[in-house]
Amino acid sequence: MHLRLKNSRDPLTPCVTAIAITFAIHAQCTVSAQNQWKPLVAARTTTTSIWAVSDTARYRVLSLDQTQVGLQLSIVDANRTPVPTTIPSPLLAKGIAGGTNSGLIVVARDTTGEDVTFQWNGYAWSQSRQRASAMRIPVGNRLIGTQYWLPSRLFVNLATAKIELDEFDALRLSWTTRTTTNAPATTSEVAAAASKNHDILLFDGERGETWLLSGTQWTKQNGTSPGPRVGAAMAYDLFRDRFVLHGGRVEQNGQVVTLDETWEWDGVWQLRTKGSDPLDRRHGHSLVYSIALGNRCLAVGGAVSSGPTTGVTIAPRDDVRDYGVIYTPVAKSFGSSCSTYRSGLDASLPWVGDSVDVRWGQLEPIEDAGLVLTGFSRTQWGSLALPLDLSALGNAGCRLYCSPDLLLVVPRYTQSIRYTLPAQKSILGATYFHQVASLFAGKWSWSSALELQIGGK
Repeated sequence: MHLRLKNSRDPLTPCVTAIAITFAIHAQCTVSAQNQWKPLVAARTTTTSIWAVSDTARYRVLSLDQTQVGLQLSIVDANRTPVPTTIPSPLLAKGIAGGTNSGLIVVARDTTGEDVTFQWNGYAWSQSRQRASAMRIPVGNRLIGTQYWLPSRLFVNLATAKIELDEFDALRLSWTTRTTTNAPATTSEVAAAASKNHDILLFDGERGETWLLSGTQWTKQNGTSPGPRVGAAMAYDLFRDRFVLHGGRVEQNGQVVTLDETWEWDGVWQLRTKGSDPLDRRHGHSLVYSIALGNRCLAVGGAVSSGPTTGVTIAPRDDVRDYGVIYTPVAKSFGSSCSTYRSGLDASLPWVGDSVDVRWGQLEPIEDAGLVLTGFSRTQWGSLALPLDLSALGNAGCRLYCSPDLLLVVPRYTQSIRYTLPAQKSILGATYFHQVASLFAGKWSWSSALELQIGGK
């Protein structure tokens, strides 16, 4: 990995000093993938999920289920625990749902031509009504952006033949249309999600086009894009800062085929998984990002369609599968500091191929000279067991927590270093350690230590 030093007095300008370090890590096996789908909850025999949303206020995922006795709100966990609430209307089964920071919200159009918005705060339901325009048809199967702020939804405006975006005003209990420019053309198939910056990514499944809404400006994205498909689902992965598109169905040579493809967009589309497991195939499902369940995307509900287009067979899906990284990055401190050091080291998450910032800015800066230790063991240094008491060297109360396999000398006033991990899959899951020592007035002070495990996006 390559290190670039930052001076605390001018943190934006890296010092010219740089060294190259080769990891002393040998992979135990060949890494073939960085992401995977895996089973989370088994299917039920008498119940199916209609939609699922993230209840961020309570760190859980909720699903609306069709049971033998009617509609039921459930927690998506190993037991599919029922939520003790009475469903206020069968319209919820036909509505577009999303989670909010206070519960969930569902909007559905009733037979009178009104849009009915149902809100649930975890305890009670409320609803509001608003006259809908017959010239505006809802498109997409979920509300957008509801994990971070109040929800939005997409419409096809039949008069302008353009896509429009409505946002919910919680104070006025009404939907208003956001004014945008260069909107995409009318489409019947949409999968969309919103990022932490409130940008909305829209995949047009009818044309296989990708559009980004930033502020009020729509921009068509160039480059490789997933092909046209029906019933794909999209979510935003906050942990890895990217959009995930999954599933859908297509017609090929007179046959209906349900896809298992998983695509990711971080400025460009990449096909991440395909053909790995028949259980990954589905369309018309919910794709929900969950922090509580390990920063994973959950595929809930949906169906598998197959057979000739003239006699297609549709099999509902009720199991839950989750998607995310195989190797999760870790950056955590351990041990205790001594002397002038009053708190631990801190670091950004170590993703393979990305830069890592190691900081001790909340500690006293290095005065006369400093060392950054990089080691590959926290239990043994040669014949010596770790942690090693340094009192015999005149460092009372100080301990060596990691093997000093690499010593980096840093200049005065340095408070952080930055280096780039190699873009090599062979180091995924590898663990290494850091510790910092500072010399002042002839005396060494030692920080606590930092454990890092390399993850892959």
